[in-house]
Amino acid sequence: MFHHLTCSAVEKRGSHGLRLRYNFTWRLVVGLLMAGLATNAQVTYVRQTSGYCTSPITSMSDCVAAAQALGMSDTSASDDGESGASYDPPYCYFEGSSLKFNSGGNTGSCGSNSDTCICQAGYVIH
Repeated sequence: MFHHLTCSAVEKRGSHGLRLRYNFTWRLVVGLLMAGLATNAQVTYVRQTSGYCTSPITSMSDCVAAAQALGMSDTSASDDGESGASYDPPYCYFEGSSLKFNSGGNTGSCGSNSDTCICQAGYVIH
């Protein structure tokens, strides 16, 4: 299955230990893997405290995986039960000491109400 997502932070460690940054579509990442030019592509995550996620995490299971990867204190996402709230961001975010997930109906920005968004940063290609 091909996805048309643009990766915002793709890195590859070259044979001389150099880190190279690229902007690829997920289709190209899959192509590199299939061609044997890369052996693994790992999603990376970032905490964001202002603005909006460029690449939001749109499933609860991916939200949990992101919190685990970032070593957050709560890795059990709960549905925030909100729709259209302007004081909470959509999708995956950390509120107080709790990992929350919203299916996308909220309109608040990262940092509103002291919420920290958890966003997809890109892919690291090995």
